[in-house]
Amino acid sequence: GVPVIASAVDGVREIAEPSVHALLAPSEDAGAFREALGRLLNDPALRGALADRALALMADRFDARRLAAQLEALYLEDLSARAPVA
Repeated sequence: GVPVIASAVDGVREIAEPSVHALLAPSEDAGAFREALGRLLNDPALRGALADRALALMADRFDARRLAAQLEALYLEDLSARAPVA
């Protein structure tokens, strides 16, 4: 994994917890991005921790087998709701 600096917008905030999985900055604040980049450049431990935690989060949340099982469950639920009642 690699450390991430991202815009603090809705989709990103739903996935990454600030300062746990990534450094987040307001989308139109170049100074905040510059500050976050400085933090990463000057703190190897932070870089490593962010990268490790983000990788673990993505591996857990977006595991292909888990996602396939969830999708299958949705299809089966939808099919059973559509089944004709005898």
